[in-house]
Amino acid sequence: VDSAGSTAEQVVDAARKALEPWEARGFRYSLVGGPVEFVVAGRDLDQQVQRLVPVIVAFVAVVLLLAFRRIAPSIVALLTAGLALVCTIGVQGWLGWPRTSFFQVLPPLMLTIGVCYGIHVVSTYAESLSTYPDGGDGLSFPEREHLVQQTLDQVRRPAFYTALTTAAGFASFYGSGLESLVRFGAIAAFGVMAAFAATFL
Repeated sequence: VDSAGSTAEQVVDAARKALEPWEARGFRYSLVGGPVEFVVAGRDLDQQVQRLVPVIVAFVAVVLLLAFRRIAPSIVALLTAGLALVCTIGVQGWLGWPRTSFFQVLPPLMLTIGVCYGIHVVSTYAESLSTYPDGGDGLSFPEREHLVQQTLDQVRRPAFYTALTTAAGFASFYGSGLESLVRFGAIAAFGVMAAFAATFL
Protein backbone atom coordinates (compact mmCIF):
# COMPACT_ATOMS: atom_id res chain seq x y z
CA VAL A 1 0.00 0.00 0.00
CA ASP A 2 2.71 2.45 1.03
CA SER A 3 6.07 2.63 2.78
CA ALA A 4 4.89 4.31 5.99
CA GLY A 5 6.24 2.98 9.27
CA SER A 6 2.73 2.29 10.58
CA THR A 7 1.98 0.15 7.50
CA ALA A 8 5.16 -1.86 8.04
CA GLU A 9 4.13 -2.51 11.64
CA GLN A 10 0.68 -3.68 10.52
CA VAL A 11 2.25 -6.03 7.96
CA VAL A 12 4.63 -7.60 10.48
CA ASP A 13 1.97 -7.91 13.19
CA ALA A 14 -0.45 -9.50 10.70
CA ALA A 15 2.22 -11.97 9.52
CA ARG A 16 3.06 -12.96 13.08
CA LYS A 17 -0.62 -13.43 13.93
CA ALA A 18 -1.16 -15.60 10.84
CA LEU A 19 1.80 -17.79 11.83
CA GLU A 20 0.79 -18.24 15.47
CA PRO A 21 -1.40 -21.36 14.90
CA TRP A 22 1.42 -23.03 12.96
CA GLU A 23 4.03 -22.08 15.55
CA ALA A 24 1.78 -23.64 18.20
CA ARG A 25 2.09 -26.90 16.25
CA GLY A 26 5.88 -26.73 16.46
CA PHE A 27 6.79 -25.02 13.19
CA ARG A 28 9.41 -22.27 13.35
CA TYR A 29 9.49 -19.26 11.03
CA SER A 30 11.98 -16.46 10.42
CA LEU A 31 10.43 -13.34 8.96
CA VAL A 32 12.56 -11.43 6.46
CA GLY A 33 12.17 -8.40 4.21
CA GLY A 34 12.23 -4.63 4.40
CA PRO A 35 9.17 -4.14 6.65
CA VAL A 36 10.43 -6.80 9.06
CA GLU A 37 13.87 -5.23 9.32
CA PHE A 38 12.30 -1.80 9.78
CA VAL A 39 9.93 -2.90 12.55
CA VAL A 40 12.27 -5.25 14.40
CA ALA A 41 15.20 -2.82 14.29
CA GLY A 42 12.97 0.12 15.15
CA ARG A 43 11.29 -1.58 18.10
CA ASP A 44 14.55 -2.99 19.46
CA LEU A 45 16.22 0.39 19.12
CA ASP A 46 13.23 2.11 20.75
CA GLN A 47 13.47 -0.22 23.76
CA GLN A 48 17.22 0.36 24.00
CA VAL A 49 16.77 4.15 23.81
CA GLN A 50 14.11 4.06 26.54
CA ARG A 51 16.63 2.33 28.79
CA LEU A 52 19.52 4.48 27.63
CA VAL A 53 18.01 7.96 28.08
CA PRO A 54 17.70 7.77 31.90
CA VAL A 55 21.30 6.52 32.05
CA ILE A 56 22.44 9.43 29.86
CA VAL A 57 20.52 11.93 32.00
CA ALA A 58 22.03 10.51 35.19
CA PHE A 59 25.53 10.46 33.72
CA VAL A 60 25.26 14.04 32.43
CA ALA A 61 23.83 15.16 35.78
CA VAL A 62 26.80 13.64 37.63
CA VAL A 63 29.26 15.28 35.23
CA LEU A 64 27.51 18.64 35.65
CA LEU A 65 27.54 18.30 39.44
CA LEU A 66 31.24 17.49 39.41
CA ALA A 67 31.96 20.42 37.09
CA PHE A 68 29.72 23.05 38.70
CA ARG A 69 29.76 21.72 42.30
CA ARG A 70 26.24 23.12 42.62
CA ILE A 71 22.85 21.54 42.09
CA ALA A 72 20.87 24.52 40.71
CA PRO A 73 22.94 25.22 37.56
CA SER A 74 23.14 21.48 36.85
CA ILE A 75 19.36 21.16 36.99
CA VAL A 76 18.85 24.27 34.85
CA ALA A 77 21.21 22.97 32.16
CA LEU A 78 19.37 19.62 32.10
CA LEU A 79 15.94 21.28 32.09
CA THR A 80 16.76 23.50 29.11
CA ALA A 81 18.00 20.48 27.15
CA GLY A 82 14.90 18.53 28.21
CA LEU A 83 12.60 21.38 27.19
CA ALA A 84 14.23 21.52 23.75
CA LEU A 85 13.84 17.74 23.40
CA VAL A 86 10.14 17.85 24.32
CA CYS A 87 9.55 20.68 21.82
CA THR A 88 11.41 18.78 19.11
CA ILE A 89 9.50 15.53 19.62
CA GLY A 90 6.28 17.56 19.81
CA VAL A 91 6.98 19.19 16.45
CA GLN A 92 7.76 15.78 14.97
CA GLY A 93 4.39 14.49 16.19
CA TRP A 94 2.59 17.63 15.04
CA LEU A 95 4.05 17.13 11.56
CA GLY A 96 2.82 13.53 11.61
CA TRP A 97 6.26 12.09 10.93
CA PRO A 98 6.59 8.46 12.06
CA ARG A 99 9.30 7.41 14.49
CA THR A 100 11.64 5.45 12.27
CA SER A 101 14.93 3.95 13.39
CA PHE A 102 16.63 7.24 12.46
CA PHE A 103 14.51 9.11 14.98
CA GLN A 104 15.35 6.75 17.84
CA VAL A 105 18.75 8.42 18.24
CA LEU A 106 17.14 11.85 18.59
CA PRO A 107 16.70 11.89 22.42
CA PRO A 108 20.32 10.99 23.28
CA LEU A 109 21.57 13.33 20.57
CA MET A 110 19.41 16.24 21.73
CA LEU A 111 20.31 15.77 25.39
CA THR A 112 24.01 15.70 24.55
CA ILE A 113 23.96 18.72 22.27
CA GLY A 114 21.35 20.66 24.24
CA VAL A 115 23.19 20.60 27.55
CA CYS A 116 26.35 22.08 25.98
CA TYR A 117 24.88 25.58 25.71
CA GLY A 118 24.01 25.57 29.40
CA ILE A 119 27.53 24.43 30.24
CA HIS A 120 29.02 27.36 28.34
CA VAL A 121 26.73 29.87 30.06
CA VAL A 122 27.26 28.51 33.57
CA SER A 123 31.03 28.10 33.21
CA THR A 124 31.44 31.62 31.80
CA TYR A 125 29.30 33.02 34.62
CA ALA A 126 31.39 31.10 37.20
CA GLU A 127 34.59 32.51 35.69
CA SER A 128 33.18 36.02 36.00
CA LEU A 129 32.27 35.41 39.65
CA SER A 130 35.77 34.11 40.37
CA THR A 131 37.26 37.51 39.47
CA TYR A 132 35.71 39.00 42.62
CA PRO A 133 37.70 38.70 45.85
CA ASP A 134 34.91 36.90 47.73
CA GLY A 135 33.85 34.82 44.75
CA GLY A 136 30.87 37.09 44.19
CA ASP A 137 29.18 36.26 47.49
CA GLY A 138 28.87 39.93 48.35
CA LEU A 139 27.10 40.90 45.11
CA SER A 140 23.57 42.22 45.35
CA PHE A 141 20.74 40.78 43.22
CA PRO A 142 20.87 43.65 40.66
CA GLU A 143 24.65 43.18 40.36
CA ARG A 144 24.25 39.44 39.83
CA GLU A 145 21.51 40.08 37.29
CA HIS A 146 23.81 42.46 35.43
CA LEU A 147 26.60 39.87 35.51
CA VAL A 148 24.25 37.22 34.11
CA GLN A 149 23.29 39.59 31.28
CA GLN A 150 26.96 40.23 30.54
CA THR A 151 27.57 36.48 30.48
CA LEU A 152 24.69 35.90 28.06
CA ASP A 153 25.93 38.71 25.83
CA GLN A 154 29.43 37.23 25.85
CA VAL A 155 28.37 33.66 25.06
CA ARG A 156 25.36 34.31 22.83
CA ARG A 157 27.14 34.99 19.54
CA PRO A 158 29.63 32.07 19.55
CA ALA A 159 26.89 29.74 20.80
CA PHE A 160 24.57 30.95 18.03
CA TYR A 161 27.22 30.29 15.39
CA THR A 162 27.81 26.85 16.87
CA ALA A 163 24.08 26.09 16.81
CA LEU A 164 23.71 27.47 13.30
CA THR A 165 26.57 25.43 11.84
CA THR A 166 25.39 22.27 13.63
CA ALA A 167 21.83 22.83 12.38
CA ALA A 168 23.18 23.45 8.87
CA GLY A 169 25.05 20.15 9.07
CA PHE A 170 21.84 18.31 9.90
CA ALA A 171 19.90 20.29 7.29
CA SER A 172 22.38 19.11 4.66
CA PHE A 173 20.69 15.70 4.95
CA TYR A 174 18.12 17.29 2.64
CA GLY A 175 20.41 16.30 -0.21
CA SER A 176 19.77 12.64 0.58
CA GLY A 177 17.25 10.74 -1.47
CA LEU A 178 16.05 8.87 1.63
CA GLU A 179 12.94 10.51 3.11
CA SER A 180 13.60 9.30 6.66
CA LEU A 181 17.09 10.80 6.60
CA VAL A 182 15.78 14.09 5.19
CA ARG A 183 13.15 14.30 7.94
CA PHE A 184 15.65 13.39 10.63
CA GLY A 185 18.00 16.12 9.41
CA ALA A 186 15.19 18.67 9.48
CA ILE A 187 13.93 17.78 12.94
CA ALA A 188 17.46 17.54 14.37
CA ALA A 189 18.27 20.99 12.94
CA PHE A 190 15.13 22.34 14.60
CA GLY A 191 16.11 20.66 17.86
CA VAL A 192 19.56 22.23 17.90
CA MET A 193 18.08 25.70 17.45
CA ALA A 194 15.41 24.92 20.06
CA ALA A 195 18.16 24.01 22.54
CA PHE A 196 19.89 27.31 21.84
CA ALA A 197 16.62 29.24 22.26
CA ALA A 198 15.72 27.39 25.49
CA THR A 199 19.11 28.25 26.99
CA PHE A 200 19.23 31.92 26.07
CA LEU A 201 15.57 32.80 26.47
